[in-house]
Amino acid sequence: MAAGWQKILKMTVFGGFLDGQEIEFSRQLNCLIGGRGTGKSAVVELLRFALDCWPENSDLKRRSQEHIEAVLGCGSVTVTVQSPEGSIYKIKRQLGYKPQVLDNKGQPTGLEVNRSFYFPVVIFSQGELELMGDNPAARLALLDGMIAERKNYAAAIKKVRLQLEKIRPEAAVLEKEIQNLKKKTSLIPGLKERLKELESYDLDGLMARREQREQEIFWMRELYRGAQKKLGQLKNKLMETCLSFPEDYSNWVNADLMERGVAKFTQTMEEQQEQFNLLINHWKKLQDELKTVLDELIERHRNEEEQDRPVMAKFYGQKLAKAMEERREYTSTYWS
Repeated sequence: MAAGWQKILKMTVFGGFLDGQEIEFSRQLNCLIGGRGTGKSAVVELLRFALDCWPENSDLKRRSQEHIEAVLGCGSVTVTVQSPEGSIYKIKRQLGYKPQVLDNKGQPTGLEVNRSFYFPVVIFSQGELELMGDNPAARLALLDGMIAERKNYAAAIKKVRLQLEKIRPEAAVLEKEIQNLKKKTSLIPGLKERLKELESYDLDGLMARREQREQEIFWMRELYRGAQKKLGQLKNKLMETCLSFPEDYSNWVNADLMERGVAKFTQTMEEQQEQFNLLINHWKKLQDELKTVLDELIERHRNEEEQDRPVMAKFYGQKLAKAMEERREYTSTYWS
C-alpha cells in the first residue's frame, strides 16, 4: 500500500463467537478463505462495527447490527490502525457504546472516529456490491474516494456547500415570488374584464349613498331616543314623593306659622307640577314629531334603495364593500 494511506494492522476480539481471536492484516492485500459459518463475514462486520462504518441502506444496516449482536454479544473488539503520519491508535468498541480511540499504550485520546480522528474506510457486503452495481452515482462516489488528492479539496467543497445552504432560503423566496408573478400575470386578462364590469356599477356612488343613509337613520334614531329619555326623566321627576306633614298641628304654640309654611310649600309644589306638565307635553309633542320625521326618512330611504336595487342585488350584504376592495386590489396590484 502506498505511503500516506491509513492502514488496519490488527483486530482483537474479546468474548462472543470469535473470543480470543487476534488477526493481523497485511499492509498489502488480505483475503479471508473458509467454509460456510467459519466467521469470514463476522470479521468484516466487526471491522465495520469498530470503525462505525454502517451501510447507508436501512435494511442492510439492520442486518449488520443483528449480525454484530449475534457474534459479539457482551464482548468487545479492538482494531489497531496506523495514521498516514505513522501514529498507532487502537479503536475499541462494545455494543451500546461509541468507538473509543486509544493511543498505542491503551490510554484515551479524546478523539472521535470520523470527526476529530479521520480514518476513512469503505466496507461493502455482497448485497451492497450488487446494489452499487446498479447505481451509477454510487459507483462514481466509490471511484472518487480512491483519489488521494480529493481530500485536499474537502475544505473548498465544504465552503461551497455552506454558501449554497446560505442562499437556499433566499432562492426559495425568489422562486416563490416568480411563481406568484406567473400566477398573477396569467390572471390579468380575466381580471381586466372583471375590473371593467365592476367599474360599470358605480360602486363609489352606491357605497356613498348607502353610508349616508346609515348615518342619517342612526342620528335620527338617536334624536328620537333622546326625546324618549328626556320624557321619561321628567315623568320620574314629577312622581317624586313630596314631604309629609303632621296630621294635626292646630294645638301647637306656633300653629299659625306652620300653617303658612305648609301652604307656601304646597303652592310651590303645585306650580312646579304645572310646569312639569307643560314640559312633559312639550317633549311628548317633540317625540311625536320626531317619530313622524323618522318614518318619513325611512320611506325616503326605501325609495332611494329601490333605485339602487338592480345593482345592489349583485352585492347583497357585505359584498359591496368586498367588491370595492377587489377593485382597489386589481387596480393597484396589476396595472396602477
